[in-house]
Amino acid sequence: MKTAQQKDLNEKNQEQVNGPAIYGVPDGYDAFVIGDLARQGMPDKSVHVHVVLDDARLMLVEECLSFFAPDCDIVSLPAWDCLPYDRVSPNGDIVAHRVDALSKLLDWQDQKHRKPRVLLLTINAALQKVMPQDVLRTLKLDVEKGQRLDVSHLQDFLHINGYSRTDTVREAGEYAIRGGIVDIFPSGNDKPYRLDLFGDEVESIKVFDPLSQRSDKSIKSFSLRPATEYTLSTDMVQKFRAGYREAFGAIGSDDPLYAAITEGRKYNGMDHWLPLFYDHMETVFDYIPNITMTCDFHVGSAAEERINHIQDFYQARKTLETAAKENKSKAKKDDTSLAGTIYHPITPNSLYLTQTNWTAIGTQYGMAALVPFAGTDDDAGGKKGRDFSDIRALPDGDVMGALRDYIRKQVTDGRQVVIASYSNGARDRLISMLDASGIENIKPCDTFEDVKRLKLGQIAVVVLALEKGFVSPDYAVLTEQDILGDRLTRKSKKKRK
Repeated sequence: MKTAQQKDLNEKNQEQVNGPAIYGVPDGYDAFVIGDLARQGMPDKSVHVHVVLDDARLMLVEECLSFFAPDCDIVSLPAWDCLPYDRVSPNGDIVAHRVDALSKLLDWQDQKHRKPRVLLLTINAALQKVMPQDVLRTLKLDVEKGQRLDVSHLQDFLHINGYSRTDTVREAGEYAIRGGIVDIFPSGNDKPYRLDLFGDEVESIKVFDPLSQRSDKSIKSFSLRPATEYTLSTDMVQKFRAGYREAFGAIGSDDPLYAAITEGRKYNGMDHWLPLFYDHMETVFDYIPNITMTCDFHVGSAAEERINHIQDFYQARKTLETAAKENKSKAKKDDTSLAGTIYHPITPNSLYLTQTNWTAIGTQYGMAALVPFAGTDDDAGGKKGRDFSDIRALPDGDVMGALRDYIRKQVTDGRQVVIASYSNGARDRLISMLDASGIENIKPCDTFEDVKRLKLGQIAVVVLALEKGFVSPDYAVLTEQDILGDRLTRKSKKKRK
């Protein structure tokens, strides 16, 4: 039974929920709920969209979904890692990830055989407009073993789609041409490809290691997508020039952005003028019109805050633009000290959604917040797991004894016990500690299918970077941090240098 204090807390928390909500969904258990919603959408071929608060949540939910719902196809869309109206471009790996994600959404439209589908995106990514899908469909080049390939045509495609030519290919978005050998690191790929040409015929395609440069297995074909969200084709450059002049008037010789794009060159920060390359922009939701939708708790307030920040950054740029123009008009004609300082910002609604747009999307798709605490209405039956910090705080606290009692209680209630550790090495150490403490029936498991094959009473120990556990109708999940209190540093995805 709930205590009066717990009831008061739940009522207070429910006051913070605006709109539809699914209660009883703590971190970790949200993967079960999202997976179930995606499976329910199979008959009408819908995609389930879940919006998270930030990049850390995006990584965690994607990892938990991959573990607890391996039958689902998952696409994640991150936001740019730079501020709105910044002078620098977003990280190339993030841009490549975004283009790859949008390309996969197009592939989903064309696939006949399908699995449950989930799109994960941050609120910042959801609020940012994207390139039109009809344009992205045309920006694709298929390369196949045995086909005839014009190297000059390939080089033109790579240049206008944001690839950089180097002597040695090591990162996504790079290519190298050495006689009849062409190395390409396609956008969104983990490893690059090496094409061996005999004349103009593709004799072989091999995967190679970007560090050792050694070739590995052979493949029959692959597809190239853009490495950037814009292209430097003649048509796109002309669109940009016309749009830039229409928005900002006559352009002087001291505008390096305009000059660079006119010459078909990249310019740091040019991504922030993305809408000028296209006739129109779309939202990610245009790529997947048949949608069911949920979001993290507090996404609504995060969206409002983000939209206000975008407006603030825009107003700051407008203020600086006005001041720069005034200073320039006062300066001598031969004074070049102000060259390149003027920043012409495009309007916020060119690249970002307004509050009205975002509210309309939530209403259209019935976006429901996943709320971690219990509720009186739609409740998924999950709650936060046991944290043994109270036992650890006692001078003579027996954490392992309390853990044994807790496991026994969960098994008696019919729940499968799962303990999550941060890495394979940490799992081995944890298993040794559990075994030394007299906790029996410990079974290391690599997948959720392994967990489901265990008998009730057997304890699964898995590798999963959850910080806090949860309890659901069928599972009691504990984490290494719940038991030991040691928060190990979580390793982010390795970046190539």
